[in-house]
Amino acid sequence: MSLPELALVVRCKHDQIYKKARCERMGYAEQDSVEKGLRFKTRGRLVVQTTGNTTHIASTNVYVHEVEVLGGPGQGSKYLHNLDYAEPVQC
Repeated sequence: MSLPELALVVRCKHDQIYKKARCERMGYAEQDSVEKGLRFKTRGRLVVQTTGNTTHIASTNVYVHEVEVLGGPGQGSKYLHNLDYAEPVQC
């Protein structure tokens, strides 16, 4: 196998892995509602809890969900978050 052919195989494999990981992660952005009280840890390490409110972002065609910061900086603050980029926290 030549070097350009090998590079193409590696690139294709990378794309397949990336698409699979993205599909496995997707889910909350496609849901038009989530239940109140679900807990997540954001990339910024904040623990947040869903309020049950959801907003559709038409420009990107995703749903974002309102969360409330449970502790630390910004405790009690609410903001919209794409939960696909947060980790679920077990109570």
